[in-house]
Amino acid sequence: MKTSERPLRIFFSGIAGSGVSAIATFMADKGNVIVGSDRVFDKDILHPLKKVFQFRGITIVPQDGSGLNDTFDFAVFSTAVESDQPEILKAGALGIPIKKRPDYLAEITASFHTIAVAGTSGKSTTAGLLAFLMSRLGLNPNFISGGRVKQFKSSSNPGNCLTGDSDYLIIEACESDGTIVNYKPQHSIILNLSLDHNPIEKTAGKFKIFMENTSDKIILNADDRNLSRKYPSPLPRHESIPTSPAGGEGLSMSPSTKGNGMCVYLSQRAEGLSIFPSASVENPYKSPPLMGGVGEGDLITFSIHNPSQYKAEAITYKSLSTEFSLHGTRFSLSLPGQHNLYNALSCIAFLSEIGIKLNDIVEILSEFQGIDRRFDIHLNDGKRLVIDDYAHNPHKIVSLMKTVQKLSERVCYIFQPHGFGPTRLMKKEYIEAFTKNLCDSDHLILLPIYFAGGTASRDISSYDLAEGIKAGGKSVEVVEKREDILKRLHEYQTYVIFGARDETLSDFANEMAERLSRISQN
Repeated sequence: MKTSERPLRIFFSGIAGSGVSAIATFMADKGNVIVGSDRVFDKDILHPLKKVFQFRGITIVPQDGSGLNDTFDFAVFSTAVESDQPEILKAGALGIPIKKRPDYLAEITASFHTIAVAGTSGKSTTAGLLAFLMSRLGLNPNFISGGRVKQFKSSSNPGNCLTGDSDYLIIEACESDGTIVNYKPQHSIILNLSLDHNPIEKTAGKFKIFMENTSDKIILNADDRNLSRKYPSPLPRHESIPTSPAGGEGLSMSPSTKGNGMCVYLSQRAEGLSIFPSASVENPYKSPPLMGGVGEGDLITFSIHNPSQYKAEAITYKSLSTEFSLHGTRFSLSLPGQHNLYNALSCIAFLSEIGIKLNDIVEILSEFQGIDRRFDIHLNDGKRLVIDDYAHNPHKIVSLMKTVQKLSERVCYIFQPHGFGPTRLMKKEYIEAFTKNLCDSDHLILLPIYFAGGTASRDISSYDLAEGIKAGGKSVEVVEKREDILKRLHEYQTYVIFGARDETLSDFANEMAERLSRISQN
């Protein structure tokens, strides 16, 4: 990636953030001079990420504006940095061009053969898995993500970026702030569509533009109900269509041949895929543009239940892993749960479409160890279990709970809602997710809503969620101080801690694991 005739001087404000840290490290690797600041470093001068940056040659300064001067080419700001903060004000006063993190990422992608991973859940795991597979396959990809791949982490790499010598760049395309519409990738992967930071209809509109901006492969989940309603999929071209597909949840298909060379299959299932326009007879390897004029690239589908080009068969969900077959090849994935199977299928589909053989993928898929704070097991001694996870929207939470249910019959879930705005938006769905998925023997502890700063209206609390969940007949309470939970570790043997962005949740899970280990030894 050639940025200029000389190294750029770039200032990053909020550099410790998951997305900003990846870009800053990546640009440092490309030979640019990087200076950054973050409030977490001001509070903790021994923060481990600060050491990683310094090892990489990145200079860290206080987040008070003192590190900014007119020698910088531009300044990149995390979306979490408020507009009235000293560094934004000083950059404006000095005439330094100001760029928001997602806008700058969109600029970077223009220089690469970009593969953008989208979806309201699973982006980090999928992007990380794809980067891992492509790296092990010798494709030498570049990678910028929010999630930290465990096998990429080192004393000089936070784990959320790779600097390769190919033209490939793998990124997460986040829909939460609307900037997903600015990406123009060669290939895109869309995992799912559910309520998260925005209403589903609003997110669907962003996905539509994102797909229109994709010039080549569009890899789409054919099982996702909301995606299927918005973007009907083509028939698979790698396998014949069964009249009663295994695991199709009552899906029945009846073929109807049209005179225009298109075959349309009508589903009688009330929810999910309704109409699948197939590839044309003249060119069976080229999918037609998506309905509604979305996209000109090849539409490739993957699935577990519905027909698709890449449909998993003979699935075995184990407690901490998954086995499945695809086109006659048997795979093993060292991650549990159906949601991770979807993530893996999307990666396999993309790699197959660019010419990688399934046998080459199967040899390395099982080696992937996952992403930090995605089903991280802090303790598993055969009796006690402590898991830490990033789940924070209803879809992620349901996936997490269904996976945990295969491991333990009596669970204490500890959830920290993220942000007042998201909690307000998803209140009804949160209550529904917990009411439907908490077993009678389970217990839910809600921590106070995580607040990273800003001017959000604090007109909702964890007590509002607890009230609705309790009305649904489930066991729930709000605990204000984490220390109070540590005094009650004798009550359960399985604890699941989850919530977004707050890195101290992982520390809390680790402390719980250490205390439970001592209890077990006594």
